[in-house]
Amino acid sequence: VYVARRQGNGIMDGAIIMLNNHDTDTLSVTLSVNCDSFTDWSGQTLVNILNPDETAIVSSDGCATIKAPNRGYSIWILQRE
Repeated sequence: VYVARRQGNGIMDGAIIMLNNHDTDTLSVTLSVNCDSFTDWSGQTLVNILNPDETAIVSSDGCATIKAPNRGYSIWILQRE
């Protein structure tokens, strides 16, 4: 699993990408999405733009659980965007 958060461009607030190289399993990770120099996403809802039915709530401490399908990836943005 590889996870990275991309900084926004001043209009959009960036994204989180998760890569899953496992042959058979959808994998999930719980991580802090609030990093230095990034917008605080605490209390926000994230949505997987590749499967909009998948959402993740960012807790008050900045943690969220996201997932990606086997041998695939997911891209998470703020639901309001």
